Amino acid sequence: LPEPEDNWRLNSGSLPENSNTHKRERREKTPKAEVPMAKSATSWVLNRKDGSKDEQVSKAINVILNKLTLEKFDALFPKLTESGITKADHVRKLMNLLFEKATTQHNYSQMYADLCVRLNDWLATTTICDESNSFKRILLNQCQDSFLTYLEPPQVNHDASEEDQLEAFFKYKQRMVGNIRFVGELLVRKMLSSKVIMQCIDELFAVSNEATLETLVAFMRVIGPDFDRADWNRHAQLAA
Repeated sequence: LPEPEDNWRLNSGSLPENSNTHKRERREKTPKAEVPMAKSATSWVLNRKDGSKDEQVSKAINVILNKLTLEKFDALFPKLTESGITKADHVRKLMNLLFEKATTQHNYSQMYADLCVRLNDWLATTTICDESNSFKRILLNQCQDSFLTYLEPPQVNHDASEEDQLEAFFKYKQRMVGNIRFVGELLVRKMLSSKVIMQCIDELFAVSNEATLETLVAFMRVIGPDFDRADWNRHAQLAA
């Protein structure tokens, strides 16, 4: 993939016959209420009457992402493309949900990055995203929003116990590491411009706390094999 230029979605049946000594009468067949065939969770969400169409699409997307695993990837991707995604706002919602999961499910960062590659290829065959709202532009904006959200540590609640404060900091660090690993996997797949690398590094150094330094290590482990090379055009800047 070429590197993007930019920076920082019952059958009825007869009843038993009645009989007496004089005659046998067949009762009129009374059909039973039909039991609808089971539908997928996604179809059920899309056919609900409550909520707006956008809300239904968001719920359908979330249902699929909750089921997504490496084993189910190929089977669920077509369902994602059929979940009602028809406009750029749906794609933005999909990316928002995807980043939320990537920040906590570190082991799936490669799978989620592969999903973005598949989505980019699929959307290129549709008119859902135009030049000003391309998938990679939406992806970049979500990367930046998520990165900045988790960059600054949470405010310390001095009324909370020391254990609760440590737990809050741990969750903050885990989300930051998960987010940057996902960003790294997207860079490796050339879904983001490599300019993002130096921007992330500069921001992490600017904050420079225990969490950001651990995040930087995680970032370099993901991108290092692909970008820590003398032939990369920004290698001198990286090594400085």
